[in-house]
Amino acid sequence: MSRWVIPLLLVALLTGPGFGQGPRAQDATPPPLPIPRDGTEIFRWLFRNAKITPVTEREYPALFGRLTGTQPAESLKDVIVVLLGDNNRVRHFQPYNLAQIATSRGGAALIAADTPVNLSQLFGFTNNPGMGVRVVDATVLSHNANDFYRGRADCPYVVPLPPPRRATGPEWNLFTDLDHIATNTSGFIQLGSSPGPLEIQSTLAGFPAGSTTKQPGGDKPLDRKQVFAVGGSGFPERSASGFRCLALADPSVFINVMMVPDDPQFPTDNLQFANRVVNFLAEEEVPTPRRRTRCLFIQNGEIVTTFDDLERYLNPPLPLPSISQEKIVDWIDQAIDKSEENDSLTKRVLGNTPETQTDRLRKLFWVLVGIGAALAVFYVVNRVWGACQPLNIPPPPPAGRPSVAATGPSSVEGVFDRRERELLRRNNLYEPVRAVLQEMFSAAGAPASPGRRLPAVEIADTVRRPGTLQRALVDLWDVAHGPPAGVTVQRWKVLESLFVRVQQAHADGKWWFRHAGPKSGPGIGQRNGA
Repeated sequence: MSRWVIPLLLVALLTGPGFGQGPRAQDATPPPLPIPRDGTEIFRWLFRNAKITPVTEREYPALFGRLTGTQPAESLKDVIVVLLGDNNRVRHFQPYNLAQIATSRGGAALIAADTPVNLSQLFGFTNNPGMGVRVVDATVLSHNANDFYRGRADCPYVVPLPPPRRATGPEWNLFTDLDHIATNTSGFIQLGSSPGPLEIQSTLAGFPAGSTTKQPGGDKPLDRKQVFAVGGSGFPERSASGFRCLALADPSVFINVMMVPDDPQFPTDNLQFANRVVNFLAEEEVPTPRRRTRCLFIQNGEIVTTFDDLERYLNPPLPLPSISQEKIVDWIDQAIDKSEENDSLTKRVLGNTPETQTDRLRKLFWVLVGIGAALAVFYVVNRVWGACQPLNIPPPPPAGRPSVAATGPSSVEGVFDRRERELLRRNNLYEPVRAVLQEMFSAAGAPASPGRRLPAVEIADTVRRPGTLQRALVDLWDVAHGPPAGVTVQRWKVLESLFVRVQQAHADGKWWFRHAGPKSGPGIGQRNGA
């Protein structure tokens, strides 16, 4: 509110009595601008909020080596390429090639297309335009009322797919626990007969069971190789920086009305998903965690160079009367001269006659003396009182890892309390997280001299998804006993849920190290999980 105080005062001053006959500001204020339903202002604001700046039309040719006949920059690890909508009809440059250039040099790319795109051919995996992983321009329909948005069969919700065994890439966290990502007349991504290139090798999300595609001859059922999202992460050849890539069959998941629905009875997870996408693209896979800070944002063939458009819809500028600067300066000068001639300030404070002014000055002097004396007494008493009090300083926390007696996941809080300053300074939780995980495995009966590979474990037959539990154990063991690697706050949010579930599962006798034997009675069945 304070940001409008000065403009409002200026408007009141310039439109008050005795100063022109211009219209009052409140009468000229236009209504708020409506946010476009099909725009991407909210999505672009998420990039701005993540401190990512746009690449301009003037900057991108030199950056990517286009139009100049030069080679692209050796390192584009700081750059994100975002391609939304139809980018097939651009003549003066090829947007999809920019995504391949960026990922091949350690950058990141997002491709959300609603027109045909051969992703395998784009990343150099095949030269056959009819083969490989490709975006197909079709309309996917769902036939279960619980599986689509606002009663529209052509707006099915995205269905996250489970990761394969030992899959640990960050792309698998994009859709986790999000079951209301709404599409809008989405196409699908057709998988090839063999896995695609590394950039799009992971199949991340599909469509509800029983979905079909609208065809001229009638609806055709979707098969398991027709999905919504693919992606990947890793290290390109001869690069120390890891790329990140995501491809979707519908760019409309990022439009304003799908991320912030106009009807609160139909909430979506699109805004949370979009924020995850921005962070996924921004984070770099390097030994020392860092973030990308630049983005080439191309929508329907046009380079978008502003990420702060949302602010002008939320805060429209306050209109002011059209008055020349010379008139304002002259009016202020005249007011100051008149005040000095009449000695108006002195008369208002001390009175009009010399006797009154002298009397008020004397009273004001003694009031100031009394205030000063009171402040001096308060200062002295406060210092004496503080010196007499014992130093109630709590003892420093004990060194080393938290006690095993801590109850369950609460032991994590003790580690974070002792490391608070380090966390705020460098955003790397590796040491405390490793200590907590080692403590958990040690309590579960891990070998005294553990190696880098998870020892053989047994999983009880009562576990419905033993593969998921096995992958969680492998992921946590890699952090506890594997090569040192950075653990950001964002990654810990994922690992923490795995830690709690694995610890509780061991307490319930659902898994144990093979050499240590089961924790519960011998009647529990066993499954080899190693």
